[in-house]
Amino acid sequence: MAIKTTVAKKEKYTVDDIKLKEKKKKTSKPKEKKKEEKKEGFLKSSITELKKVKWPSKKLTIKYTISTLVFCVIFGLFFFIGDILFLLVKGLFD
Repeated sequence: MAIKTTVAKKEKYTVDDIKLKEKKKKTSKPKEKKKEEKKEGFLKSSITELKKVKWPSKKLTIKYTISTLVFCVIFGLFFFIGDILFLLVKGLFD
């Protein structure tokens, strides 16, 4: 039914495969789009993706904000105390 042909890569394609590839080449859109069309498409897809996001509740956002601030204060105090201790030790040897 279909005749097998070979190409330079030694891959076998049927006549139907080759015709389908040629058809795709003819119907494919030009690769270059206008900048405005690209921006518009990007914005539309971005809005669509943002609608899919499950945003956290107000209560959860406040909880995470407070825990982040507490974490920052604890580490700030840790480094402050460490700095003071190193200054004291350095002062002993000067």
